[in-house]
Amino acid sequence: MFAAALLASGRYDPLLGAANSWLYRIVSHKLASASKRGAVERRARRRLAMEPVELESDDAEWIASLAAEGGEPATGLLAQLPADQRTLVAARVIDERAYDELAREHGIAEATVRKRVSRGLATLRSRLTEGETTR
Repeated sequence: MFAAALLASGRYDPLLGAANSWLYRIVSHKLASASKRGAVERRARRRLAMEPVELESDDAEWIASLAAEGGEPATGLLAQLPADQRTLVAARVIDERAYDELAREHGIAEATVRKRVSRGLATLRSRLTEGETTR
């Protein structure tokens, strides 16, 4: 939820309402879709033999420091991705759109959408890991 709010911060318009209302709408949307995604994510993690990532207190502090910087590191990293990956990662992760919907919209196979999102996220993860030395 925090990442979605952070990455969407550029779309916040104070003329449309208070920041807390905007954040509550994001949280509400994320919680509703999380219950739908939970089973799919658990199956994917089992197939990939991946454990869920647990945040520790120092992770929370690092995230808070990113927020204090206005989200520029996260949006800056996203902007560095190739356009096809950036568009699909933002649509999938931030807007929580379905793979099949993105495939139809972009006129490509669902497997291609999944691969581009996966590559984009792997690149972001790698760049964030490189940046962890600055935490």
